[in-house]
Amino acid sequence: TTFEHPADAYDSLSKQTHILGIQTGEIGPIAQSIAGVDIALWDLFARKNNMPLFQLLGGANPEIPVYASGINPNTAAETISRAREEGFKAFKIKIGFGHKDDLKTVTNAIATLVVSEKLMADANQAWNVDEAIEFIQLLDGIPLAWLEEPIPADRPDDEWYKVAAASDVPIAAGENIRGASDFSLKVESGVLGIVQPDICKWGGISANLLVAREIIASQARYCPHYLGGGIGLIASAHLLSAAGGDGLLEVDVNTNPLREGLAAPFPKISDGKISLSSDPGLGIVPVISDLEKICVYRVHLSNP
Repeated sequence: TTFEHPADAYDSLSKQTHILGIQTGEIGPIAQSIAGVDIALWDLFARKNNMPLFQLLGGANPEIPVYASGINPNTAAETISRAREEGFKAFKIKIGFGHKDDLKTVTNAIATLVVSEKLMADANQAWNVDEAIEFIQLLDGIPLAWLEEPIPADRPDDEWYKVAAASDVPIAAGENIRGASDFSLKVESGVLGIVQPDICKWGGISANLLVAREIIASQARYCPHYLGGGIGLIASAHLLSAAGGDGLLEVDVNTNPLREGLAAPFPKISDGKISLSSDPGLGIVPVISDLEKICVYRVHLSNP
């Protein structure tokens, strides 16, 4: 089959696998596979047009604000210090391990910040509505930039309304939402101040470009979720540039050779930002020496 545009291929793959996803119950893995193909096709399409992907998508600014993610509570102070040295100015810590401990984690982390730095907290769907509201009340003016996934992503809108109404801190979610219509409903509800689609969990570039623009048009912030290998991270950065707005890109600060090794040359962080390459496509072409470093992680399958 021949396609004139990556979005055409995305639509075709989505339609062809729709029933398969229902029959197998494997909607997530199928969506992730299509997203990977979509990102690869957009990279090729931009290379064919001899343009960086963000410019092909309508973006003009290669400077992408980032924040340090994956910060565990027991080592938060050390990790924030290290991330600061690497160039970060915003940090997201994990909570959801008991209100007393969580409040201590947030309070201690806030105390380590310097002027112009920001802190976010991610509960990873840990609470029910009452528990979420209880923790929000404990925050009592603590200046978090956002509180992420305080309740499970699949809870009904009335529960999200209750949490949002109780909070002076903006509520964030989106990594576990799939489907353009589901995103539209959540954006239209107005309960989220920050919406966080993950282009490798669902939608790739093709579907998420439309979602990102809808988010920004609603006056919410588009801050793409991402934890994983380098290719998806750089693709997320290109999409954030194309969408515009004042969102931040999530960057896991834990050791991950597949992040830098598969996305060379990996952009350096400076003053809380990364700079996208002006090379065509995603602007990353790993050299042999980089690939050799990560060959130790190759999985060898033997015949039974």
